Amino acid sequence: MRLRIVLAAAAATLTCLLSASAASAATLTVTTTNDETNQNGLCSLREAIVQANSGSAVPLYSGCKAGPAPYTINLAKNAVYTLTIGPALGENEGMAGDLDVSSQVQPERKQRRPSRRPERL
Repeated sequence: MRLRIVLAAAAATLTCLLSASAASAATLTVTTTNDETNQNGLCSLREAIVQANSGSAVPLYSGCKAGPAPYTINLAKNAVYTLTIGPALGENEGMAGDLDVSSQVQPERKQRRPSRRPERL
């Protein structure tokens, strides 16, 4: 079974677990909508969550630049993230099946570019 997570503009700003010190949070930018855990230079949503759960300042995946926890995960606006890695019995680290968030994570969508049109009053 494939689970699709669609993050609309309003939902993407909703915080799952709000970091107490978001100003000092390391930022992980998701660069692919593929559901993967490998060393291909891209950062998937699953890889970003596993990195955040680890709390490690050392990158676990080549595409996810790490830093000190807590983490902010940047998601692309209007992106669809399809979870294709099936579940594994007893797995609770986010490596298979559902995404297990066990650390302080603040999802955040990329900012839109400023409009070039003047606003109407």
